[in-house]
Amino acid sequence: MRKALFFVFIVLTAAMLLAGCGSSAGEVGTDVSLSRIAEEMAAARNDPAAVMLDAKYTGMLFGTDMTLVRESAAFMITRTVSSEETVLLRAADESGRDALKEQLQAHLDSYREQTKNYDPDGFAMASKCEVKTQDLYVWLIVSPEREALEKIFSAHRKSYAQGEAPVYLTPAPTQTPAPTDTPAPELTPQIETTPEPTPLPFGMVPASERVEDSWFDDALFVGDSIVMNLRDYAMARRMRGEENNLGEAQFLCRDGLSYQDSSHNESRSPDINGKAYNTIEEAIAASGAKKIYLSMGSADMISSFGVEHTAENAALLIAHIREAVPDAVIILSAETPRIQIYDNHVFNNAQIQELNALLLRCAEENGCWFVDSYEGLAQGTDCMPMEYSETANYGIHLNEKGCTAWVDYLYTHTP
Repeated sequence: MRKALFFVFIVLTAAMLLAGCGSSAGEVGTDVSLSRIAEEMAAARNDPAAVMLDAKYTGMLFGTDMTLVRESAAFMITRTVSSEETVLLRAADESGRDALKEQLQAHLDSYREQTKNYDPDGFAMASKCEVKTQDLYVWLIVSPEREALEKIFSAHRKSYAQGEAPVYLTPAPTQTPAPTDTPAPELTPQIETTPEPTPLPFGMVPASERVEDSWFDDALFVGDSIVMNLRDYAMARRMRGEENNLGEAQFLCRDGLSYQDSSHNESRSPDINGKAYNTIEEAIAASGAKKIYLSMGSADMISSFGVEHTAENAALLIAHIREAVPDAVIILSAETPRIQIYDNHVFNNAQIQELNALLLRCAEENGCWFVDSYEGLAQGTDCMPMEYSETANYGIHLNEKGCTAWVDYLYTHTP
């Protein structure tokens, strides 16, 4: 019934758009607002989890170089593993359009790779999607209602191509006049002396007073699909204007990212700020981050590399990062636990705790911090609570409640 009503809504929307365009014929050159179109598409999905993304987070999520973009609009509907994603871009020129198409295709390929092993429904959904272009427009819609959303976007593009004013279901926002600039008072230069930095201790991060969001402004989280859960959670809270959003922290993550391939450069680094780098340490250096969280290990264990080999690779990656960013604070995160029903798997919580003990020793021996995320999510037990995850993804990926618990722990355990 709900799906039928959804399609009725779409048909009426398209009819209003096309009918309304006729009343404005002759206004050649009237521009089409991608943000307004994206809002209409999000409203059509009628899902309270839908979050609109600004240009900054669009570039972060989709790996697009926003310097090539004249206008953008995007929204996501967060899920535990496979979120719905819609991005609409208008490039500044044809070369930018072609580059953006390649970047969105790389994102779609990564999305498919992520869901292939953990979420068959998400993989099937993504397999039906494609990056499309027309004129200077580039777009990607990953949604079970992709065809219906395409109709909304197509109707707007058609009205613009005919030189007609676009018609929206919601009124245009009121423009607020820009404030008048007031000259800043001249300040007397002061000579400041920079004190010598105090050497930091290292090892286990103890419990601490809760920090503000801004503490994470210069942080970078490097990791696998579990960190992707954290990224989507943080971005959704930022776009809703909610606190506990990890500030301006950046994310360098990809499904299956491991200490093995990161330390031996066996695969290209995930993109950061729309740009690709050959190695993880190059991408970390390019981010400008001062606090580096390393959170991976699941792919290493699933691939049967063993706990000792994984810890050795973690130490090797730390050495690479030290060469690229000598002054960075490196924080190893414990591998997170699994839910009870998966604890008899070959990759179980006992092995995770063994790995975490070695990662703690690795941090101590290499002058790094270790934050016990396992403790933060296990909540005093040996497993992750069922309500923090789902059974369909190996019992390791986090839903919103799980991400909330993890973030709360990170906010109260800072070096």
